[in-house]
Amino acid sequence: MWITGANKLGSNCTWAAGISGNYTANNILRADSAGTDVTGSTIYQNGNNIGIGTSVASATLAVSGTALVT
Repeated sequence: MWITGANKLGSNCTWAAGISGNYTANNILRADSAGTDVTGSTIYQNGNNIGIGTSVASATLAVSGTALVT
């Protein structure tokens, strides 16, 4: 799915029906660096749990690696 028009930041987006490609199950997708395609990220959803840097989220928020919390 792609959106056509300007978002709140003023950059143009386009939505088209359907996403194709090889993606990991439960992986939260993000735009690639060119902004022309979607790609996987390091964020996963496992039921109601979110994992950052891990695909095995055993708590509401599971972080694998260094985190800065302010």
